[in-house]
Amino acid sequence: MENDFDANVLNWYRQYAHEKSENDDHTSPNFLTRIDENDISKFESEFGNIIPDLYIKFLIFAGDGRIRRDIHGNFNEFNDNSFLNTTEISEILRKNSAEWDVYPDFIADNEIPFFYISANAVLVFRKNEGSKVYHPHLDVIYAENFGEFLRKLMNNINFYTEL
Repeated sequence: MENDFDANVLNWYRQYAHEKSENDDHTSPNFLTRIDENDISKFESEFGNIIPDLYIKFLIFAGDGRIRRDIHGNFNEFNDNSFLNTTEISEILRKNSAEWDVYPDFIADNEIPFFYISANAVLVFRKNEGSKVYHPHLDVIYAENFGEFLRKLMNNINFYTEL
């Protein structure tokens, strides 16, 4: 499962996917925007191939954006629950984002943010550890791989708060 997705899980996310040309209505609880491979290439030319392949595939197939309602209709009203795009990840890695002004140790040098929870909190991948999902600076594993993270989030929009 490390190199692939459960098709049913991925298709659940894909139903919320939109093209870049479609405007976000800012009212839908789930809204994703597909990115194109040029965005990936631009990121990789600066940072190398540090984002796990599963996340790259997800960004192209489903996209970045928010998921605030799970498959059971439960809604997360307190958190942003946003998958970050390569531009947002770049800003954080360059330490150009506002989070660094608030938290000088926002993420470690070996961490790649991909999911914005809220209030300057993210979940991260770690370089050379596949697509395991962590909270910055902690060794608690939220999911053994990104596919498992997607499945957990789809089934329980608040699962990461219950660990």
